Amino acid sequence: MKGQLSSLDLHFLVRELQSLVGARLDKAYQGTGERKRDLLLQFHKKDEGKALLRVLLPGLVYVAGEKLEYDAMPGQFATFLRRHVGNARLVGVEQKGFERLLELKLENKDGIFTLVLELLPPGNGLLLNNQGKIINLLEPQKTSSRVLRGGAVYEPPPVLFDTKNATPEMIVEKLFSSTKDSIVKSLAIDLGLGGEYAEEVCSRAGVEKARKDLSKTELGKIAAVVKEMFDEKSSPFINGDGAFPITMRTKEKVVDTPSFSRAIEMAKPEESAVTVAKAEAKRPRDKAADVVKQQELALAGLLKAAEENQRKGELLYEHYAEVERLLHDIKEAHKTMSWADLKKKFPNVTIDEQKGQVTIELGAEG
Repeated sequence: MKGQLSSLDLHFLVRELQSLVGARLDKAYQGTGERKRDLLLQFHKKDEGKALLRVLLPGLVYVAGEKLEYDAMPGQFATFLRRHVGNARLVGVEQKGFERLLELKLENKDGIFTLVLELLPPGNGLLLNNQGKIINLLEPQKTSSRVLRGGAVYEPPPVLFDTKNATPEMIVEKLFSSTKDSIVKSLAIDLGLGGEYAEEVCSRAGVEKARKDLSKTELGKIAAVVKEMFDEKSSPFINGDGAFPITMRTKEKVVDTPSFSRAIEMAKPEESAVTVAKAEAKRPRDKAADVVKQQELALAGLLKAAEENQRKGELLYEHYAEVERLLHDIKEAHKTMSWADLKKKFPNVTIDEQKGQVTIELGAEG
C-alpha cells in the first residue's frame, strides 16, 4: 500500500464498504490549506449509528475509527455536498472496472447522484448528476485526454485493461502479447496489479518472476491464480510495507486487523503535526519513555535512510504506468504552453526549467 491503494486493494475495500449501503449522508467535512484534499463523509445508519468514510486524495479511502478535527466552516466542495446531497441515502458503492475509481451512488428527492473519488494521481472528487454531468468538483483539471470542469460530461481516465472482468483467456492473451522484459512487470503494469501483488501471483503460481518467455500453459496457470485472488476471503493485516486485505505468501503478517479499513488507518502516513501535537499533549509525560522514543525514532531514521534508494526504485516500478502517463501529458502540454503555465496546470509536480527536470512526488513513503 505505502500511502496509496492499488486497484486490487480497492476491489477488496469496496466489498467491505457494502455495509454502508442504506446509510444516510449526515455531514461532509473538508480540510483547509494543505489539507484541502482531506475529506470526511459522515454517514448515519439506522440502529447502527454513524460511520466515517475518510478520503485522503490522491490515494487512500477507508472507514475511520474516530473523527479528526476539522475547521468549523467546511471547504467549498464539502459545503456543496452538504447542500446538494446532505441526508441522501447511499444506494450503491462500486469500483469502476479495475481502475482506482470509487463511485458512491446517493439518492434523494432530486434523483440519484454519483460521487466519484479518483484515487490515482493527481486525485479528485466529483459530484455527477443522473446524466453523468459534473455539477461540482474538488478542483478543475485538464490533460491531453480529458477535461474535468463543472458542466462537462464526466470522462474517466483511459482504461488500460479491465483485469477484474477479463476472462482467463483474455488475461493469457494480454500477457502473451506483452513487451515487458519479465512476467512480474507484465503483471504489475499490463494487468495493473502493481509490484507487490504481481510478485504474489508469481509466488503462488510457482513461476520465477524474472522470466519472460512463458508458454501459454504456464500463462494459463498464472491467469487462474489472478482470477482466484479476486474471490479470496478477506484476511487483512499490516506489516512494514503497509496494509493488505488478504493473506500473502510474500508478506509476513505482523498485526492482524478486524477489517481492511482498520489496517489502512493503522498503516497510513502520520497525520499533520498539529494533530499529533494535540494527541501528545493529552498524554502524561514520562522522561524515560521520551528518551526511549527518541532513540527509536533515531534508529528508524537510520533504517529508512539505508532503504531510501531501494524504495525509490520500487516506487517507480509500482507506479510506472501513472508516471509514464503523466510525463506524456506534460510533454504534450509543453508544445503549446510556457513553463509558468505548465506549473499551474500540474500543481502536484515540481518543474525545474533551468535543469530540464520534472520531479513527481509519488507520496508513498512513510
